Amino acid sequence: MTNLFKQKITFTERFRQCHSLRLHMSMILMATFFSGFLATRVMLAMNLENILLRYPLTVAFAYLVFFISVKLWLKYVAVSPPAKKAYENSLDAVDLATNISFPGPSGGTFHGGGGAFDGGGASDSFGDASATLADGIDTSGGIDDAISDAAGDVVSGALGDEGGVVAIVVFAALAAVLAVVVGAGAYLVYEAPFILSEAAFEFILAAGLLRGARRIDESDWVGSVFKTTWIPFAVTMGLTAFAAGLIQNYFPGVTRISELFSRL
Repeated sequence: MTNLFKQKITFTERFRQCHSLRLHMSMILMATFFSGFLATRVMLAMNLENILLRYPLTVAFAYLVFFISVKLWLKYVAVSPPAKKAYENSLDAVDLATNISFPGPSGGTFHGGGGAFDGGGASDSFGDASATLADGIDTSGGIDDAISDAAGDVVSGALGDEGGVVAIVVFAALAAVLAVVVGAGAYLVYEAPFILSEAAFEFILAAGLLRGARRIDESDWVGSVFKTTWIPFAVTMGLTAFAAGLIQNYFPGVTRISELFSRL
């Protein structure tokens, strides 16, 4: 197990040098985004006009396409010459130096407990950022009340009717969804070298595709990807459902965002 861990470290380091993983993640996310767009259009064509149901289903479908895209990418890169070279070099490196130590940034030794290779650090950093943001917002009265109060303060001097306040709240929720989607995409692209190299190593072990790579049933590339991506997708799902609920409650009959603009 120790040699396997060292081999994993060597493989992920060399695999990142052989592939433009941030570019690959950007392409995967583009496929994810457009699949969501197509999904909502298909559901509209099937007369599924309830946005409280359609929008969350769209996010869930896009997340499924994300995993399918990662799986197709893994099938491609796992048998590519750079991946083979990275894996075989990692075997040679472990054979030649079974007691390799990795200097840490402070002059210590890296023992593999951080988040650089297991995805945990990346997920924790995203969670810490979310927790810090949440600490600065008073939601003791519920998230609906918090958003309504904030919107009311902004428009109290400019708008005197309830409809104007509701419009501000709805657009604030939609802006939050857009911000989360952009932020989640930026996060996944930034962490792509860790997410994709980890997934590639687990996939190679599970499939036994390369010379010297013994099949290991316990390897789980899906779990590896899921633990570093579920938070941004869960936040996107929650905000999307919240925005859809606001629209359905205050603008009944609206089935798409363009109709919402035409009503205001």
